[in-house]
Amino acid sequence: MTGILQSKQLSSFHITFDVTNDVVHNLLELYDNTPNFTERRSIQYVSEQFNHYLIKSTELERDIIRTEVIHDVSEYLEHERYPNIEVLYNKLLPNRNCFRSHTDKYEGFVGVGKSRKRRYEDFHNVGMKASEIEPDVLQKFVNEYYNYEFETEFDEVITGFVCYLLYERVHPHHDGNGRMGRLLFIENTYCKEYYPLSKMLTLLKVDMNDIFKHSNFPGRVYHDDISNFHFRDRDEYYNIVVNDELLTKIVKCICLCQEMKYLYDSFDETFDNNHQCKHKKEHIISKILRRKIDDDILDSVFGDDNELREWFYSTRLYDNNHNKIVEL
Repeated sequence: MTGILQSKQLSSFHITFDVTNDVVHNLLELYDNTPNFTERRSIQYVSEQFNHYLIKSTELERDIIRTEVIHDVSEYLEHERYPNIEVLYNKLLPNRNCFRSHTDKYEGFVGVGKSRKRRYEDFHNVGMKASEIEPDVLQKFVNEYYNYEFETEFDEVITGFVCYLLYERVHPHHDGNGRMGRLLFIENTYCKEYYPLSKMLTLLKVDMNDIFKHSNFPGRVYHDDISNFHFRDRDEYYNIVVNDELLTKIVKCICLCQEMKYLYDSFDETFDNNHQCKHKKEHIISKILRRKIDDDILDSVFGDDNELREWFYSTRLYDNNHNKIVEL
């Protein structure tokens, strides 16, 4: 534990930071040096931004949510200080049961990311046994996170990301666990200034498994023997230790998200009325974030458009030799 990142208890969940001071200070410097667009935005812009993130979040699940549903979720979160899990879930995914039930097939067993073999299946994560899921504890977890008085922004965003990992680990729903977790702890822009994790995952096709493997509970299930699967104890699901390696992966992911948000905001600010440029936005930003920057790439992306080229050099992500200023 350090003075920058404090271990904490939120409801029954315990987050322990077992990290070294040197690593924390280096990552804090990386976080502080990552460009961030700080201009205050109108509620209309925040609403548009939120809707965009939510659309991208659903695309990750290869699902389509109707426009009126997104508007309803947006309206609810805009006016609700402490989102109610069940209300939010029913708005986001109507006509579905919110929490998994022990009366479901295989007593509510749920495995995520399976690898199928002839005699068994390996899962990247096995959610909490359905009969042990405590909706009141999860709701208190959300409330206490939103009400927590963080001493630094760094502590706040790291804790939010870890809360998202814990929510994914428990896996309280049949569907929509990723969407709910990102929405509650990362992408509810009405309550906090967050970063577009869903947008980054869809644009760059970044695999989160490298982070999840440090927080998930893998399991092997033999065919026709799921009923005898040995679940982990409830308390194991409620406790997480963040070490240097996991913290480094989280911070790098957050910084990449912040870079993306900065590039989008900066692009919109520069080319607000230039529709010809705007249709190139995602292509240009994805190239920048993938570090695929050399003279040939610049020429193929910008061509003779000096305005776009000048915008690229004004982003503060690269120096005049195309070198990354802050390397992740």
